[in-house]
Amino acid sequence: MKRVVILFLFFYFSVSGISTAAEKNRSYLKSNYFLAISIAAEKEIRIPLKILNKKPILATIDTDKPFILTDGIYCGDDGYFLEGLCRFKDMDGGEWEFRISGEPLSKKGYSVLTINLFCKDGIKQQIDFTFKGKAGDKMNVKISPFSIIGLQTKMKRWFSIVMIIN
Repeated sequence: MKRVVILFLFFYFSVSGISTAAEKNRSYLKSNYFLAISIAAEKEIRIPLKILNKKPILATIDTDKPFILTDGIYCGDDGYFLEGLCRFKDMDGGEWEFRISGEPLSKKGYSVLTINLFCKDGIKQQIDFTFKGKAGDKMNVKISPFSIIGLQTKMKRWFSIVMIIN
């Protein structure tokens, strides 16, 4: 009987340790995220943004090295800090980089969300907006937080970018 109790306790603590470790790997983000590139009204390409369990940033002041290392989207356990990166090529082979970040703005419960779009030539677009709540909450409402229209490839073809959350 003593052996059964010891085995039961061993099994119980092993399983509870596994579930605690699994909960630590859960992201604050609860949806599926895509960067949709619209070339024309009838053509859209969706690039999935995988949810990252580890912070993808290398904090460095060396501008020759990349600041964000992994494509995907990350949100801290508390939902306050958000980082994301998606690199892609347009239909003419131009190299683009999409970055999103969110962080608390004040102690009154406001946050700021920043979207940067870079081309090989330099920054093309920056959008900053504030809202009441956490950055992670804004990404969990299943409504697109932004849309960037009027972008051009090097061959002067127009396209737009929107984040799709579902």
